[in-house]
Amino acid sequence: MGTASLKKSRRDSQEYPAWNGRISLASPSRRVDRPYTFDPDDRFHPLSLEVIQQICLNLDPKSLAMAALVSRFWLDFTEDAHVWKANIATRDPHGKRFHSHQLLLPSHLERQYKQLYFALVQADLAKDRTLSLINNGLAQSSCDSPDQSIVQTLDNNDRTFWSSKGSSDVSSCEYLTYSLHQLSIIYSVDIYPYMASYQQGEPIYAPQAVRISVGFSADTFHWTSDPIEVENVDKMQRISIAPELVVGTHVKVTLVGRCQTQPQDDLYYTVLTRVEVHGRPWGAIEPDIISGSMLYFAMSQKEFLFQVEDPELRKVAENEKEFDQEFLKKFSKSMKDQIIYILTKEESKHQRWCQLSEAMAEFRKECGTSEESRQATMMKSKLLNFLKDLPAEERTDEVYKLFEIEGMKRIYFTTLARDRKPLNPKESLEFVKEYSRNPPPNFSPFVAHLLEARTLTPSLVLGDFLRGTDDALALRVYLGIPATDKILEILLDLREFQKYIRSARVWGCVINYENVLTQVYRKNPGAGLLFAKEILQTPGAPLMPGEDVCRCVGIQLEKDEWDLRKRIEQRLQTYGQENAPIGLLDDLDIESDDDDEDDEEDG
Repeated sequence: MGTASLKKSRRDSQEYPAWNGRISLASPSRRVDRPYTFDPDDRFHPLSLEVIQQICLNLDPKSLAMAALVSRFWLDFTEDAHVWKANIATRDPHGKRFHSHQLLLPSHLERQYKQLYFALVQADLAKDRTLSLINNGLAQSSCDSPDQSIVQTLDNNDRTFWSSKGSSDVSSCEYLTYSLHQLSIIYSVDIYPYMASYQQGEPIYAPQAVRISVGFSADTFHWTSDPIEVENVDKMQRISIAPELVVGTHVKVTLVGRCQTQPQDDLYYTVLTRVEVHGRPWGAIEPDIISGSMLYFAMSQKEFLFQVEDPELRKVAENEKEFDQEFLKKFSKSMKDQIIYILTKEESKHQRWCQLSEAMAEFRKECGTSEESRQATMMKSKLLNFLKDLPAEERTDEVYKLFEIEGMKRIYFTTLARDRKPLNPKESLEFVKEYSRNPPPNFSPFVAHLLEARTLTPSLVLGDFLRGTDDALALRVYLGIPATDKILEILLDLREFQKYIRSARVWGCVINYENVLTQVYRKNPGAGLLFAKEILQTPGAPLMPGEDVCRCVGIQLEKDEWDLRKRIEQRLQTYGQENAPIGLLDDLDIESDDDDEDDEEDG
């Protein structure tokens, strides 16, 4: 096309009805309805407004900045509210920018969407100190018993748990619904699957996947995540929501599918020991364009307005022109007053951590000098006094690591033990490790006393550490959990076969005695014969047929011989007393209700 015809086509396009000689978009911009003088060199001039707007919607911010330099006409389009709202809602493929569909501004502030976008680019909300947001547990899909309800997921006790009812359907779902302290930005949800160490096989009852829903009531949710797979392990599983910004007052945790059957009834269960929701409540957020846009979104939801008693907020919801910075400051202050006790606790915790870090840094500095004695001793005393006053829930791994310098670990444990401060599982393990390197003569009775006084917290890791070096002490740890499989294994190792059989019956364990007897006999024939004797003389229903016992211990009865116990006694005499029970468990109460069970069997 020649130059003359190109100019003619541009002149004709001035009469294009969609243009009208003015820019008119669905959303007002900085230069709305401004008369426009057409640029004869603008090659996009013949395009309709809708096409140009669609082009802008598909441009990234860098391309938009370049397009804005083309002409005033393109500058108007690149600052359109719809364009920047689309960029705000678009997920950053590198995960370096926050995004959200829940960012709204009132009509008189729509020109600030571009500012909102760049505020999200610069925001670093992930570095904010997150708070626990859950206020109450509101609803649960099912509950196996009254003492295993949703309340147990909020008590910070690893031994209590919520359990669903059993189901034969492995794909069935459960849910737990929680209310938050107040309107909040939610960063993540943590679940803690429960390991039933008291059941045979130590099963873990995690779901197959988790789906998170956020809303402003217990029944209606405006945001729902995709199902996120979790592992079937007894560790914290974190479901992250950031970098998407989600705001709400209620959280629903949907547990999709099941992984584990219970040995007793062969039904599938989902069991959680704890659920935590982390984020920032509104009272802990400084009012800015991000928090203001999310508040305006909340005000557009009728469920949120139903639960708000603030008359000023309701007034602003009816007249959006009053939604300004002054209103945001007032609302933020009222929300802060609602959770002042949480913020005070969080601030105190942060200050204690800073003070501990500073004191430890001064101590290390003093210990690194040649004149360390007096000043270092004073700093050490300051550290220990600070440690005594530190609440148990704040003695985290980070605090313990600060004391992992020469000579401080034993002082750390001695200070806590002297003041009868209960040690958490991590501290209990490190305590036993530290003192087992050069154990005192009364080490085992001392540890047993601390376990009985509940100064040490029993755990599977602690029991496994003691296993082999002090089985009786490891057994005390496993009994404190209790860990059924571990207890039965130790009873076999200690040749406490009578206690093994009775404990297995009391706990309802399904034991393949033929396999167990064969393994014990191969490892130690004398111990195997003693185990076979206990199996035969156990009252009640026989644990094994006599011919199977003969096969396991290598005894072949003659045709006219019927007394298997006598043959086992004769074989045992050749081994002497070396396979008798070790006798270290006389003071341990391993079984319960034994007499009642024997009476029932006799009856």
